[in-house]
Amino acid sequence: MRGVTKLLLAAALAVLLTAGFTACGDDDPEDPAAGSAATRTEQTAPATVPEDDGSGANGTEIEPPGQASDPESSQEGSSSFRTPGGDNSIQDFGEEAEESEREAASAVVLAFMQARSDGDWDFVCLQLSSAALAQIDQLADRSSQLRGKDCADVLATLVGKAPAAARANTIRGGIDSLRFDGESGFALYHGSDGRDYYLPLVKEGESWRIGALGPSEFLG
Repeated sequence: MRGVTKLLLAAALAVLLTAGFTACGDDDPEDPAAGSAATRTEQTAPATVPEDDGSGANGTEIEPPGQASDPESSQEGSSSFRTPGGDNSIQDFGEEAEESEREAASAVVLAFMQARSDGDWDFVCLQLSSAALAQIDQLADRSSQLRGKDCADVLATLVGKAPAAARANTIRGGIDSLRFDGESGFALYHGSDGRDYYLPLVKEGESWRIGALGPSEFLG
């Protein structure tokens, strides 16, 4: 599975930077990266479940307070992202992290996404994994205009030229699931635009770092 993760990280970086390198080619460095604004809609609130009168007259078993009716959903936050019969390799990657670990990763993802939306590239670079930083250096070396520039300058030139909608912060409140296997992981969250996303993570020391320049949408 670690080989799969490395491939996903490389693919995510390559896809996200392709538009930027096209825009910053030696022939026309001023062209902005192409992109289209996505229409954003608020997530609907979950339906209210009628309370049982406690009599058990409806034939259902009355559970003790605080016990979830679906053991799988209470133990695995990724269950709401799974697609029956689909490719659930990320949803089923490794195992589900405990709440404290998920909250720690969530804080990193929230800060990263906000900085990315604000164009605070110095902070974005601080949140990236060492492998992601190395790939940015390698990709920058392919352009004579970017060669020798630091991470923040490279991202400002590449990703910073993308439309604001392409860098919009789609996460609110935190991630909904953290799947991990050793030092590799994926943060999963239900976006504020009604879509579902995942973001590769890498554990370095005691902290989670971001493994890509932005989240990818689950396509089913």
